[in-house]
Amino acid sequence: MSTSIPNPALYTDINGLSVLAQQDGNNEAALRKAGEQFEALFIQSMLKSMREAAPVQDSLLGDAGRLYRDLFDKQIALVMAGRGELGLADMMVEQLRRGTLPQRPGLLALSRSPAGVDTDSGPGPAAQAFVKAVWPHARAAAGELGVPARALVAQAALESGWGAAVMTHPDGRSSHNLFGIKADARWDGDTVTRVTTEYRGGKAQRLAAVFRSYDSYAESFADYVNFLRDNPRYQRALSQAGDPGRFFEALQSAGYATDPRYAEKIQGLMDHEDIKAALGGLKKPAAPPTG
Repeated sequence: MSTSIPNPALYTDINGLSVLAQQDGNNEAALRKAGEQFEALFIQSMLKSMREAAPVQDSLLGDAGRLYRDLFDKQIALVMAGRGELGLADMMVEQLRRGTLPQRPGLLALSRSPAGVDTDSGPGPAAQAFVKAVWPHARAAAGELGVPARALVAQAALESGWGAAVMTHPDGRSSHNLFGIKADARWDGDTVTRVTTEYRGGKAQRLAAVFRSYDSYAESFADYVNFLRDNPRYQRALSQAGDPGRFFEALQSAGYATDPRYAEKIQGLMDHEDIKAALGGLKKPAAPPTG
């Protein structure tokens, strides 16, 4: 039985998401389209926030310019979602299979703090809550590897979509896998399977893979440390741990990730405003007692 999928123009409209999800809950194509639309909505929301941060440029466009810019941003969101670069579509498909589609008020509920902290106020609240949640573990891992803690937070943010795309089990349990480490023959712990993007010959492919699963973010960071130390191919990267740029380039060259822009993306995130804001808040001195 075929399912009619709405026009792609609807994929960045929340009402279109509901239509897609309700067409046929057992149809994989419909679920995939709904998942991609959710990811497109998330990306479009981020682009909008970025545009609003540059009001001077916006004022020079005029009404017609803003219209075409918004259409351009929607197209970018659709293309990125179709490639599955953030992994949110996969997570959304699992949510839809379980019949737990988020409603409009909680559209970004899936990207809330993994620690359950209320993150509905302030700029980049979900991202900042994620940074605060993983920071103690990043510092511990940094002490073991010699890599700056901020760099490890940036890598975890890229791999997990700021905590929003952490892989989950069919029953909804989190895998707490922040670094995309796969489960090979050496791993005898819990696992989780998901579809991921791999680059072969420079081309992105969607493949099913088995990943390691942990009971906490602390375990994820600890296993990341052991994973790098126990693999001879990563020794060159560890020898350059003090230089994040060279460290991640060496990781990429050694085959840690197949994305040709992996190291570049992490370096771009290291100075992300949400990381700066979150860490700035952590470093503020406690308020003196009153009364």
